[in-house]
Amino acid sequence: MKLIGHPESNRMFVNLALKYCLAVFIAGVGLYQLAAQRNSLKGILFFRSKTWTVLFACVTIIPALLYFFSWNYRNATGIIEGSQQAALFVGSIAAALFFTLLVSSWLNHSRLPAVKARDTGIEALRTATFLQALRRRYGAHLED
Repeated sequence: MKLIGHPESNRMFVNLALKYCLAVFIAGVGLYQLAAQRNSLKGILFFRSKTWTVLFACVTIIPALLYFFSWNYRNATGIIEGSQQAALFVGSIAAALFFTLLVSSWLNHSRLPAVKARDTGIEALRTATFLQALRRRYGAHLED
């Protein structure tokens, strides 16, 4: 991303980029939780209760959407170009996924026992955390 030479423009770009990334990150975490609840992926849920998960998703997704839809009323347009915005979106949504996988693995490591089920792909997250599934998949040959 090439920044404009003027220091004030650079500060404005960085400020808007950080706000955008944070909004996408927060919405992404909520969306991942809602999708995990819908598909019974217990390994990446933050909460045991469906009610708490849906409430968490609403508290994260709805404000982020309101923030996006009011973006042009609060911020100057044209500061972040389309290609820059796409890169910021991909980076933020990937960070939200990484955050979700790590935090849910930490929260659920004692709740989901380390069983020897051989589910593969995303199906493994129904009965195991992400880190448990990785260990099952790639660490099993080390223990045999």
